[in-house]
Amino acid sequence: MQQHLFRRTAAGIGTGISLLLLQAGAQAEQAHEMLSGFSDIQKNRPDIIAQNLQDVKDIMAASTPADQTAAQDDETHYSATQIAGPALGGLRALNPGIDGTGWNFNDVAAAAATEGKNFYNNPRPFVADPSVHKLPRATGSGSSFPSGHTSKGYMNALYTAWIFPERFQQIMTRASEYGLHRIVNGVHYPLDVIGGRMVGEWSFAGVMAGNGWQAGALKNTAQSVRADMLKGCNGSSIAACADGGSSDAFGNYTKNRADWETRLTYNLPAVGPGDKPAVVPQGAEYLIMTRFPYLSADQLREVLRTTELPSGIVLDNGEGWARLDLFRAADGYGAIDADTTVTLDAARATDDTQPGAGYNASDIWRNDIGGSGVLTKAGSGELTLTGHNTFGGLTISGGTLRLTGINEYSRNVNAGGGTLVLENGSLRTQGDIVTSPGATLRLSGGTLGSENGDLRIAGRTVLVGSGEINVAPGRQGSISGEVSGPGGLVKSGAGTLSLTGNNSYAGGTHVTAGRLDLGTSVAAGTGTIALDDGTTLGYSDGITVLNPLLLNGAVNLAVDSGEATQAGSLSGAGTYALTGAGRLSITGDASGFSGHTDISQTSVNVTSALGGSVSVRDGGTLAANGPLTATVDVGRGGALKGSGSTGSVHVGNGGTVAPGNSPGTLRVLGDLTMDKGSVYRWETEAATGLSDLLSVSGKATLSGGQVLHAGEAGTYSPLATYTILTAAGGISGQFDGVASDYTFLTPQLGYTPDSVTLRLVRNDVSFASVAQTYNQRGVAQAAEHFSPLGALYGSLAVLNAPQMRTALGSLSGEGYASAATALSENSRFLRNAALDRLREHHGSGVNAWVRPWKSDGTLSGGSQSAGSLEGSSSGIMVGVDGGTDGGFRAGVLAGTGSSSWNAGGGSTNSDDHLFGLYAGGQSGQVALRAGAGYSHHNLDTRRSVSFEGFSEQEKAGAHASVMQAFGEAGYVMETGALIAEPYAGITAVKTRLGSVSETDGEAALRTAGGDQTSTFSTAGLRASWSLTAGRVSVRPYTDVAWRHVLSGVTPAREMTFADTGAGFRVRGAPLSADAAVAGAGIELADAGKETSLTLGWNGIYGENGRQENAGNLTLNVAF
Repeated sequence: MQQHLFRRTAAGIGTGISLLLLQAGAQAEQAHEMLSGFSDIQKNRPDIIAQNLQDVKDIMAASTPADQTAAQDDETHYSATQIAGPALGGLRALNPGIDGTGWNFNDVAAAAATEGKNFYNNPRPFVADPSVHKLPRATGSGSSFPSGHTSKGYMNALYTAWIFPERFQQIMTRASEYGLHRIVNGVHYPLDVIGGRMVGEWSFAGVMAGNGWQAGALKNTAQSVRADMLKGCNGSSIAACADGGSSDAFGNYTKNRADWETRLTYNLPAVGPGDKPAVVPQGAEYLIMTRFPYLSADQLREVLRTTELPSGIVLDNGEGWARLDLFRAADGYGAIDADTTVTLDAARATDDTQPGAGYNASDIWRNDIGGSGVLTKAGSGELTLTGHNTFGGLTISGGTLRLTGINEYSRNVNAGGGTLVLENGSLRTQGDIVTSPGATLRLSGGTLGSENGDLRIAGRTVLVGSGEINVAPGRQGSISGEVSGPGGLVKSGAGTLSLTGNNSYAGGTHVTAGRLDLGTSVAAGTGTIALDDGTTLGYSDGITVLNPLLLNGAVNLAVDSGEATQAGSLSGAGTYALTGAGRLSITGDASGFSGHTDISQTSVNVTSALGGSVSVRDGGTLAANGPLTATVDVGRGGALKGSGSTGSVHVGNGGTVAPGNSPGTLRVLGDLTMDKGSVYRWETEAATGLSDLLSVSGKATLSGGQVLHAGEAGTYSPLATYTILTAAGGISGQFDGVASDYTFLTPQLGYTPDSVTLRLVRNDVSFASVAQTYNQRGVAQAAEHFSPLGALYGSLAVLNAPQMRTALGSLSGEGYASAATALSENSRFLRNAALDRLREHHGSGVNAWVRPWKSDGTLSGGSQSAGSLEGSSSGIMVGVDGGTDGGFRAGVLAGTGSSSWNAGGGSTNSDDHLFGLYAGGQSGQVALRAGAGYSHHNLDTRRSVSFEGFSEQEKAGAHASVMQAFGEAGYVMETGALIAEPYAGITAVKTRLGSVSETDGEAALRTAGGDQTSTFSTAGLRASWSLTAGRVSVRPYTDVAWRHVLSGVTPAREMTFADTGAGFRVRGAPLSADAAVAGAGIELADAGKETSLTLGWNGIYGENGRQENAGNLTLNVAF
């Protein structure tokens, strides 16, 4: 077929700008192929031909006179300004030239339309049916298909929309109206107009693809036209100027879309199946290129593909031109079928002479977007989605993504940066919803939630309006970032939402379902927290919530652990249950609350007014420490306490009332009823004599129940009488009984017409009956003689059995008896020094020596009479001795030191002075050694008498002395440098303790002096080695023995309480009847042994936990 080439010149708007179009030829064969669907309709679809004609009649009949006038006017409108001008909104009035005829985008599509007319030779409607009368000013003759006017109209409209994409949809709607007018005029059918649209779109795409949209006269003209428009915008953008307001003929988006969709097919019957894949014609992306300046060519084609009409529509021949829906395409993607990144760079919006530049800063997608891919919003610009979107998910890395429609995603929503705005829409997903610390979530009337994933909002949240967070059943959500703004937060869904940030939002919090946990004191901002029926408000440990609470149904207040405070007011008429293992303090005004409070498994402290009614049960405790007026029902396992007031109180079976806070008065502003099986727990305070009191303004009805006395330990008078209950309206009935925690006191109740009293009397349980040791029994019997009015007796009387045993041990003064053991054990330091001197070989001359020592040891009671003994000792001894050539040696020693020990709750310090004689010799292999010693001790004792409710410090000074005699025999065996000696010894020690008289205490003791004599036997083996290293002699040695106490194991003293004269015998910590004794050391001497230095250690390890280690250093000088 013949190829037709056209060249046209278009003048610029008002400025005379000229545009030279490139050659825009089109092969008639291509046009015929694009429109080939009409041939099939002519041949095979008489129904469509008939409907086509009927539609002409119907449209003409429905047209108004104004429609007909407009249609006839369009007969002579050929320029772009005439065709598209009415759709330019506010831009139309900026330049008079825009309404003129100077802007003429020439008829590039005319060739294809003319070829089509000649080929199809379809008669005009008024020819096909004489009943159709074209309008008077209407023109048209010859073949009707396709409509030439319509193809020119779309060609010019598309170029106008290309320059002004801000009015793209309005201009497209105007182009469809331009085609409709051909039908109103009676000169064309709907199929003619549809074919004309296809030719116009095909022709414009071909021109743009051939010319190159980024270069040449088209782009220059577009920029020049927009520059002229901006001059008249007075600083506003093209988009702002284009807003025609109420006078905008095409300002109604909904009407535009409806008109467009109708005119796409005029509802003509389909010609094929509707399920074939979408096909995007080559070059079609140029049609919407300036509408989406931020999308690539492939992305533009994807927009066209996902917004196409179904296959099989009228004139669809498989090439896709019939299926293009440019109006819907201008609303963005129809589906996100693959993961897609869209980058809006606001910096590219600054040059408004560029067509569509403003869309880089802000754009709106209005389609309902499906698919399974994830849309990633990048760049600094803002993108708004207004439709019902069901694609995969969202990622926001920069700028703003605004959601105003319904959004239901199958994958994750992740805001790593930028801002996610939910505005009067909803966002629900099957995956996670996550915002990072660097991101912002803005909520204004929207709903956000995940069905099966986590919700973690770590970034900032701004509540512009009311924002709803929905957490699905069994799911957890958290908002850890700051929440601010004037709006409020709505928590919905059966799951749990945690707020843990420092929040300042002011619009309040409304929990409509599930649980809301507060992690900080300001987690709920500054407004009221409203709780609907079935919801739970959780408090974290340590927080104080200042927000008012409004209860709209049966709700739960939960403190799972620790303690929290509700300092804001509480109001409403609902019912709330206080639960959890923690404690909640209600300090805010709750006088306006008229509903019911249920407390179980938690402790609630109310220090403010509380109205309505309260039930306490199942491990719950109400501490009424404020001016409560609520009636209180205490059920099984519940407890009422406090020093405030309540309304009428009913204590049921298993319930407990315990006035005060150890102790105090609880005022009942009404009646009191105590059921059978109820408990009144009454306390006294030893230090002040204060006691609990139930003060009832009305009548007290006692139908049984038990009074349990729980007095504190301390100085307590068992002769006192306490009032435990008063009732201004009188008392009827009695308690079933009274019991006490005390072992040695029995409570008794008394009744008057308006009061109940309690008196504790000493029972016949003796103090000694709970004693377990010899010392405890003796002290217990003596303690019974204290005055019942005294502090000591009163403190003992209120103790339980374990406490009593502790007290008796503290009173016993057993440390005075244990002193004999301590002094007897310490006597070994003198003995060891003397025997060591006799065993060493220092020749026949005179020797002088000095010996410091230090020891530490412990000894447990063992006998179940006395406690442990711990002590230490240190000092220094000096001596002089001389020997003969026959091996005999004798000498004297003296020393001074100090020792201390702790026993029986007391501590003793002793100043020690020692004197001794020793002599011995060896004949053959037999060695005999003996000695005697005396020591004097000045003792200073401090004793702490302390037990529950009682404490005194006692002190006393005393003197003591120790005399001892000792001897041993050994058999010396020498083999070269080795010397071994088995030996046996015996010792007698007599300890004399002076009298003691403690001062300044009710528990002070006295004791006369007394003696304690003990004898020891020892058998062992010692060995030494003599070595020489140059002029130095080295002699290491060791000693192992067994010590047995023959008599005087356990010391005892007769003690007397100074205050009463009552006496008792007390045993001290015993000696270890059997013990292992060990020693080791090394002697260094010069060759002549004139000077030597010995370092020694010895220890004792025996029964009753006996363990002591001592070290000494001896310097010997021979003369």
